[in-house]
Amino acid sequence: MSTATDGFRTPECLGGDDDAAAVAILHCYYASLEGDSGLTGSRFDTFDPSGSRAANANTFTSDDLVAVTLLSVSVPPRAALEILGPRRAELETLLEELGPDRDFVDEKSVDEVAFGAAWRVNSRLRDWSGVGPTTASKLLARKRPRLFPIFDSVVNEYALNGSGILWQPLHAALTAEDRKLHMRLVRVREAAGLSNAVSPLRVLDVLTWMEGTGRAYKAAGPGLGDA
Repeated sequence: MSTATDGFRTPECLGGDDDAAAVAILHCYYASLEGDSGLTGSRFDTFDPSGSRAANANTFTSDDLVAVTLLSVSVPPRAALEILGPRRAELETLLEELGPDRDFVDEKSVDEVAFGAAWRVNSRLRDWSGVGPTTASKLLARKRPRLFPIFDSVVNEYALNGSGILWQPLHAALTAEDRKLHMRLVRVREAAGLSNAVSPLRVLDVLTWMEGTGRAYKAAGPGLGDA
């Protein structure tokens, strides 16, 4: 069975000690990583056609705007023009203030004071019409994949019971029991043979999305949830 920690429901495939189901789900999702068919989301973590991602850690680029389309969202045209043009320097300043990428679980708190820089850049992205919490979260996950969890309707309904609040309950779940869930995600990633480009947060996002959309059952078989 899945478990809930302070409002966050973990995927059923992580309910027991056996990693086989979670690994099977990840293999299914990332099976198209080197191919031209299958889930486009499998390309999100490493999409870098210009080869400039590392050099642009604090700059939103055209590559980033294309990358989020791989996860089935798009930045509205006017917002895209602002992000890449007049507001580029402002967003760079906010990302610089945020600091380098690091694991979300390592933050002492994710409230609006302690995690203030994250709240500010998230709020600024959402100032533009058509950029809601889902699109903003996917843009931020491009710049800081270890620090920003992805939010969407599946995560909201499946893991958050429709609360619309992700950061605080997820942080509580990841830090509980001496970071047991975070370490499990790292272990599952390694068992699935995925690179460090796929962050622990992204592993959790994929498992949640696959279960929430019903795709995990086909990947892991009818035993899913029996643990």
